[in-house]
Amino acid sequence: MPRYLIAHTAGPSGNTYIDEPELAVELSDSWAVFTTPTGLALAVPAQHIAYIQRDDDQPDEE
Repeated sequence: MPRYLIAHTAGPSGNTYIDEPELAVELSDSWAVFTTPTGLALAVPAQHIAYIQRDDDQPDEE
């Protein structure tokens, strides 16, 4: 499942995780827009983002 960490420029207390089975992200100079097949999930102004990191769940190895 796609999972993203959105790191806030003000520090870790403003960080956000977003995950959804069919999540997509579109980046521009002004916004990071997360969508699902049913529509908009989250939009964050670029000026508030330090970085975005994809952090998908990894299956357990036996």
